Amino acid sequence: MNIVTQQSQSIVSFRNKGEEKFQNVRTRLKSLHERGLGVLLVKTRQIKTHPARDRTHTASPFLFKILRTCALFAIISPVLPISAGNNDPVGAKSAGIAHASVTLADEWSSFNNQAGLGYIPKPTIGLYFENRFQVKEFSLKAGTFAYPLKPATLALSYRHFGYSKYHESKVGLGIGRKFTEYFAVGVQIDYLQTYFAEGYGTYNAVAAEAGLLAKPLKGLRIGFHVYNFTRNNNNSLPEESIPTNVRLGISYEIERKATILLEAEKELESNVMIKAGLDLNPVNNLFFRLGFATQIEQYSVGIGYKLKRISADIAFSHNAILGFSPKAGISFEF
Repeated sequence: MNIVTQQSQSIVSFRNKGEEKFQNVRTRLKSLHERGLGVLLVKTRQIKTHPARDRTHTASPFLFKILRTCALFAIISPVLPISAGNNDPVGAKSAGIAHASVTLADEWSSFNNQAGLGYIPKPTIGLYFENRFQVKEFSLKAGTFAYPLKPATLALSYRHFGYSKYHESKVGLGIGRKFTEYFAVGVQIDYLQTYFAEGYGTYNAVAAEAGLLAKPLKGLRIGFHVYNFTRNNNNSLPEESIPTNVRLGISYEIERKATILLEAEKELESNVMIKAGLDLNPVNNLFFRLGFATQIEQYSVGIGYKLKRISADIAFSHNAILGFSPKAGISFEF
């Protein structure tokens, strides 16, 4: 099917429907046009369906809803999410420091850097929710379970983005091993899936990721992580590639009262993003966080509290174009 047939008429029809739940999306897309980013919509209109699913009817307004969803989500991801290949950052603690999280070692290392799993002392389960840009269709949910064994820690993770008509999911099985107190490595295999409603199908893919974490000096950490280092593509949707993403970061803890974090992130076909964060621990078990990321300017703040074996974190980020995103997470140690 050529989905761009009569696209002008379809877009006008879609705009005239005035569905309330997409009002926020349309408002923000208008902002994108005003800031010279309307090219994203042009790119989505050029997307073609899989040849095996060609049809003769013209594109429905529903399809353009999906395309517009892709265009808006593309602002925060280097590529259009037509496959579930995007490596979304996860974790409310990470969100509070603008996801400068490649040097962190906690249960969310199953998403951020699997080498950090090697430093988890007890079995831990974590849950996370993000209301991205306060649009429910862009909500992100995730969970992780890490179980230390000898000599490594295993982790099972799950992430879901989207809603009933279009969603992406990722299931990961990872392992992290601490060789000494100063060095750890981790790897993970991911199963990715993208779903389109109205008969457009489900697309699947597999990707791999790996990371290193070093502690050469007291308080100093250096982290490295690469996603899809095998350069796999989506077998069921070959015209859409899965991005390869590289992160390198450093952090320094000052007297266990503050941690400064700096990170560079590079998707092979995009510019480098610089992220910086500050994690403050002014009193026992209470944490305050700040963060900033370049490209489309994004600021973040967060707060966390740890009570015995329970940790709770909330964060808010502000995208210069698309607005606020509230995030929350909770973790339990066994």
